[in-house]
Amino acid sequence: MPVHLLLVAALFAGGPQDHRHREEAGRFECPEAADLGDESREALARDLAGPLSERITDDELSETARLFFEHEFTLDQTVNQLVSAYCPAIARDVSLNTFEKTGKVQAFAARAYDVASAEAPVADPNRW
Repeated sequence: MPVHLLLVAALFAGGPQDHRHREEAGRFECPEAADLGDESREALARDLAGPLSERITDDELSETARLFFEHEFTLDQTVNQLVSAYCPAIARDVSLNTFEKTGKVQAFAARAYDVASAEAPVADPNRW
């Protein structure tokens, strides 16, 4: 299973009952970016993604994905970093309950994967 799906699955595992429990506790936790094995590479990933607005457009996602690919990040690494950069904007939104936040992050992960896939170099083994 691709890393971005594992990340989302791990974050939201447990089904609807688990979501209600988290909602009652008033907690929503964003996933941490996957370890890239090199501090300078992790810093580069943070710089490339930056904090993402919940209103990020597909064009902005495409451009950000292209930057990641230009620096030889894989599709999975790119999507993982995008989700990690997007989630805090959703976590801060006090108008959303935990279940709604979970849904927004899951939908963004799927959208980020679709957009980044279209930008991925053909030779990327994670593309297919």
